[in-house]
Amino acid sequence: MASTTVRRLVRIRQHLSSWMSFDCAVSTTDFRYEYGFGFETLYHPYVEALQTGSVKEGAVLLEAFYDAMEKWRSHLNDWQALPVQAWRFGKSKRTERLVGRIPSIHFGPVPSEGAHQAQERTEHLFRLRDSISATGYHRDSSHPIDGVWVGKTFLVLGGQHRVAVLASLGWDKIPVKNLGRKNTPKKLVAKKLPLVTSGHLALEDAKQILSRIENGFGLSEAKEAGFPFAATPSKGSDA
Repeated sequence: MASTTVRRLVRIRQHLSSWMSFDCAVSTTDFRYEYGFGFETLYHPYVEALQTGSVKEGAVLLEAFYDAMEKWRSHLNDWQALPVQAWRFGKSKRTERLVGRIPSIHFGPVPSEGAHQAQERTEHLFRLRDSISATGYHRDSSHPIDGVWVGKTFLVLGGQHRVAVLASLGWDKIPVKNLGRKNTPKKLVAKKLPLVTSGHLALEDAKQILSRIENGFGLSEAKEAGFPFAATPSKGSDA
């Protein structure tokens, strides 16, 4: 009897721990990714790839996006062109390595691997969508969708594939883990970014980077940049 009670208590504790590891459920419209890409009402290449309805068409779209993205980034200065993942940390050795690598850092796969990477990522997106459609979305406390707040929007740092799939399936709120570690503050504020306080990143550049993320990459802006769109949106269709 005692052993049965202990096992039940362990299961309850595991269940509570799983739920407590998630800070909140964020509205799909409030999610952001690099450069302000959004998952609903804004532009995101993964959502567009899923809306083509097939892996083949989605991979073609994603490859075209990577090409267009590099052209768009060429009009930004070195710091503003950096992906968020590159400048959000602040340890001195890592910062110095980053500063020396700025000219070679790019978004997405290197051009020579664009087609291959686009195919692999699209296949992953459709497999993930099919799995969630068939068995539901199971939150994983050891590998949650996580990120930080930028103003009133939530910047995804881990799990953008899942967010894109859930958004394409019509989810209006998604559970997340708000990060808060030594080099990842729970809320990004321009003047407090490690690269700003270290003197590497100008405050004005930091403000513009965070402002773009919060305001989001609109559909009209995406069209002007030459980013590809799904010709016939087919949310939830089979690959």
